[in-house]
Amino acid sequence: MSWYSYSYDDFEDRAAAKARTKLKVEKRRKKGELLAPVVPKAKQGLSITFWGKAWNRNLEAYSDYSNRLPRGRTYLRQGAVMDLLIEQGEITSTVQGSDLYEVRITIKPLLKNRWQSLKETCTGGIGSLVELLGGKLSDQILQQVTDPKQGLFPAPKEIVITCSCPDYAGLCKHAAATLYGVSCRLDDEPALFFKLRGVDAAELIGTSAVDAVQALTAVDGASQDGVIGAADLSDVFGIDLGNLEIPDGLLDAAPPVQARSTKKVVARKTVSKKVAKKANKAVTKKSAVKKKKT
Repeated sequence: MSWYSYSYDDFEDRAAAKARTKLKVEKRRKKGELLAPVVPKAKQGLSITFWGKAWNRNLEAYSDYSNRLPRGRTYLRQGAVMDLLIEQGEITSTVQGSDLYEVRITIKPLLKNRWQSLKETCTGGIGSLVELLGGKLSDQILQQVTDPKQGLFPAPKEIVITCSCPDYAGLCKHAAATLYGVSCRLDDEPALFFKLRGVDAAELIGTSAVDAVQALTAVDGASQDGVIGAADLSDVFGIDLGNLEIPDGLLDAAPPVQARSTKKVVARKTVSKKVAKKANKAVTKKSAVKKKKT
């Protein structure tokens, strides 16, 4: 190994540097910063969902990143990546090394013609927003979405990385850890991927944004005829809708909610009370019969 291949961290007393960094974390937390570590859910590998795994496969497919990615995985496993946020076209995090480093990664918007081509290909091939976010897609759709040149995932030339560390390599280990950390965020909220790329996921389904949202769950959150309730979606598709973030712009097209007629509301309440009384009577009668038999 040559003299110039050593990083800045190698010249520091690691124990002392770790202690100083820990104090900095504690001070910032006292000031109100969360600084919560990103924790991978997979015991082997880093991600457990389709979008998280696909994100990592895309990163590892490029030789530009091959030398630095392994160290990034280690940093993420050690809990060094904190406060990772995903916004439209931007990823930010704080990473703990020999010091606290601030990472900012910007991703160029998806080209309009590329997005249009994907919409034309996918329309009619995806049943619902839940299927899309759960990665429940046909092989043909999967191939289109993950295609390195025409798919949704960014190439290295579309990614601009900055880090406050003294390592001036194109991809330092702190940025590599942050990029891997994105897959963990996608495990919790797959919709963040579409937010990052600045596109409306509902457009891939070929339906209106309103229909896509209504297809997810009933208005009151309970199961109805032909509609899956919010409580059942997690079991069916493996998605926690409690943490599911609807992509930006998904609700913009929603029509104004019309006020329900007071008479209808009163009528519904009256009917509900009658049903409840009948149910109580039936239960009481059933109990009396059982006692009699006893």
